[in-house]
Amino acid sequence: MSKDQKKACVDKIRRFNRFYTRQIGLLTQGLLKTRFPLTQARIIFELAQHGQSTAKDIINELDIDPAYLSRILSAFQKQDLIRKVRCRSDNRQWLLELTAQGKKAFVVLDNRASDEVRALLKKLPGEDRHRLVRAMQTIEKILTANSKATTVFLLRSQRPGDIGWMIYRHGALYAEEY
Repeated sequence: MSKDQKKACVDKIRRFNRFYTRQIGLLTQGLLKTRFPLTQARIIFELAQHGQSTAKDIINELDIDPAYLSRILSAFQKQDLIRKVRCRSDNRQWLLELTAQGKKAFVVLDNRASDEVRALLKKLPGEDRHRLVRAMQTIEKILTANSKATTVFLLRSQRPGDIGWMIYRHGALYAEEY
């Protein structure tokens, strides 16, 4: 592929991204005419799907900055959208779950998201609906397959200082997460 062809591909994907974010309203003040921006709505969605999750689970699922997530979760707690429950199997961890008010917020978000998709699909003829869904599945399949590249790690023999460093890193990680 030539340099010009690569640039054209990048430009087309960026144009599509701008079109699609506008099409589904991701750039509006609150997602789905609610007070929640996209990131907050996704956190509520993840908590609703899993019942209980740790902050680390959410970080891994959404690839979100831990400090940013912490601020959002603190705000959610103050708004009585979530509660923290001590993990029975590991007292060092807190499980996050939606409160009754958080579940109501999720229902509103979920219903409005489904309504918007139905409205979008209603405008399309039947075959175009199927083509659209197949195209989305193709995009997801291609991007997922390419993201699961296997990384090979090579472990070397232990050297002096390794155990001390591992203990130090464990303490630093523990301090960050808990």
